[in-house]
Amino acid sequence: MSEYHFIGGDDKEYGPFSADQIKKFMAENRLNASTSVKTTGGEWKPASTYPELMSPKGPVTSPPQQKDNSASTHISEYHFIGGDNKEYGPFSTDQIKRFMAENRLSANTSIKTTGGEWKLASTYPELGFTSPPPGTPMTGQPQQAINPQAAQQKVNGPAIFMMVMAIIGIVGNIFNLGLSVFGTGLMGAAAGSSGGGISDAQQFELIANLVGGVGGAIIGLVIQGLILFGSIKMKNLQSYGLSMTAAILSITCNCCCPIGWGAGIWALVVLADPKVKAAFN
Repeated sequence: MSEYHFIGGDDKEYGPFSADQIKKFMAENRLNASTSVKTTGGEWKPASTYPELMSPKGPVTSPPQQKDNSASTHISEYHFIGGDNKEYGPFSTDQIKRFMAENRLSANTSIKTTGGEWKLASTYPELGFTSPPPGTPMTGQPQQAINPQAAQQKVNGPAIFMMVMAIIGIVGNIFNLGLSVFGTGLMGAAAGSSGGGISDAQQFELIANLVGGVGGAIIGLVIQGLILFGSIKMKNLQSYGLSMTAAILSITCNCCCPIGWGAGIWALVVLADPKVKAAFN
């Protein structure tokens, strides 16, 4: 039997649920035809693309569940308030513990048993939560929302922009490196052919030009290489710190290229989004 996951209004993933549970959520207007849904191991698609979830006669509620008389006569079921301030449930103790292990619930999440009152998750010993610090307000899910697909779409543009600018910068610095070496050689040859030899002042000038030109080109290559590497990491949602470094270098070290500033500023704006930051590995 297929199981389904969906992205809630808080951009968090919930599931797995049965088809009947998804239909019940739709009947309660907690999901709609455009909600992102996937089967376990599948790809995200709008709910409307799953015929089994879209009933022409309206959402279908779950059929009565058969009780196992051999089991305990009473098994607690839990509901919780998600980060979108909507109620989800019922879930078993094991399901709640799994959500906790996935950092989708915390000790200060609002939870209640079926028919009970809302309490902090930490007040249910059977769930294994740790009590939150005194004065912690009751909330649904304080964890960062993680939606890798949405984050990937946001970082692709600025990351590719910075990659292109870094490649152009690397090519330019290689050209400057060759020009410095070749130009210094030509200057030395011209001075030597004058007949009077090369004076100490001319020698100093040649060395200064060579060191300055070659040194500047090498520093530029290192910086552009860091920007390129950081851009690749950013595109792959890896190493948030290195991605931020690349964006800052793109602004501060492209002093003669306003286009480079634009790439870095765009990247910083995207990386400042908490949902994008949470998606980084």
